[in-house]
Amino acid sequence: MATATDQQFAATLNWVIVRDGPGTWAKNADWDEYFISVVNETGDEIQIIDLTIVVSLGTRLASNSVRKELVKGSKETIKRYKDSNLKVKAGFGGGSLIATGAAMAVGGTATVAAASTVGMGTATAAAGGAIIVGAGAVLLAPVFVLAGMGRAYDNHKVTQEIERRHTILPATVISQQPVILDIFFPLAPSPSQLEITYLVAGAKKTLVLNTGKALKGLHLVQEG
Repeated sequence: MATATDQQFAATLNWVIVRDGPGTWAKNADWDEYFISVVNETGDEIQIIDLTIVVSLGTRLASNSVRKELVKGSKETIKRYKDSNLKVKAGFGGGSLIATGAAMAVGGTATVAAASTVGMGTATAAAGGAIIVGAGAVLLAPVFVLAGMGRAYDNHKVTQEIERRHTILPATVISQQPVILDIFFPLAPSPSQLEITYLVAGAKKTLVLNTGKALKGLHLVQEG
């Protein structure tokens, strides 16, 4: 969906799981889950220390692995856009995202992000599908059967699953060994870029992936 390199470090945004789209594992999720493959092209170890999304209003959103903070951040984003007379719905829009997903369909499993409506409610664990995140790489979402277990139990399981999946930072990337990062963000409407900050040989650098085309319109409602 997007790729960048600075001759020392290369990164590719493979896919974004949005609310209730294929690959999802929690219903009514008020966050986005990014899959990013990275390659260290130096002879030294690289430490990934931070990932940031810049949304269409220019606001910078930090990654987070705490469910309550992700939901809070998404509420703040929705309010911020409302104050700018823009409407946000989780999973809504993203025409380029849908087209890209259709092209990535493999073996009958299409990684297409479906449009749906937002409601800042309780996320519940659900059966998920397979998602293609790179050449030959297939991640299977875990299956939870929690019907009737209650909201508190659902939230607890979802919280645990976010913490389990989210890549712990700083993350070490060994030379020439590809790594897939699984990173959570609050809802990020039509993000223009993804920034990966890393350390190599004692120097801090930032690699920027331009996501403006691939994720254009994501979560934004086009009025009229």
